[in-house]
Amino acid sequence: MKKLLIIRSSSIQQLDINIREIENKFKNHEIHILTHPHTLEHCKKYPAKNIIVYKSKKDFSIFHIPKELKHTKYDSLIFLVSNLSGMGYLNLMLFSLLIRPKKIFHINIKSEIKRITKLSILK
Repeated sequence: MKKLLIIRSSSIQQLDINIREIENKFKNHEIHILTHPHTLEHCKKYPAKNIIVYKSKKDFSIFHIPKELKHTKYDSLIFLVSNLSGMGYLNLMLFSLLIRPKKIFHINIKSEIKRITKLSILK
């Protein structure tokens, strides 16, 4: 089975809204969620096989990649953006590259999913 990593990079309320669209788009994927400690309990209600806690209270950073992510191969990775375009999330794009999924996506506040190429991140 394929694996999908969701990075909860926006409010937990946004993930509540986006989760159905994510499940529809990635039907044949085992879901893993990366979240901060303060939303761990809330994330347990989602259909996730694995919830990974990001130990730092700060934003996701290329300097703090959880060990679990270094040893797991993901087919797809999706992160939430709290706007329409996805602009302003360079830290998450770079973070995503270091996890090395086959495909990277973001989902906006209207639950629109957009693929991001690795080349476009580097530009």
